[in-house]
Amino acid sequence: MLIVLLLLILSSDRSLRRLGPRRWKSLHRLNYALFGLVAAHGLVYQGLEERNRAYILIMLLLIVAVLLLQLAGAGRRLAAARKSAEH
Repeated sequence: MLIVLLLLILSSDRSLRRLGPRRWKSLHRLNYALFGLVAAHGLVYQGLEERNRAYILIMLLLIVAVLLLQLAGAGRRLAAARKSAEH
């Protein structure tokens, strides 16, 4: 919850101006840590509660889908940055 609260506080134009783009972005990268913690918590919870394997499989598929979407977005940003650097 602390990470979510920090991100909520920092999600404003005022925070961006005050911190500067680099520092603001580095703090917002805590989203990735938050995702990892939520994914780990969900998987451990499913195991501790001895849930049906279908629930665990669905959760794993959702985690993989999110990771693939993140990678696709990063790839597009890198391609756009390379293209703009060439011109």
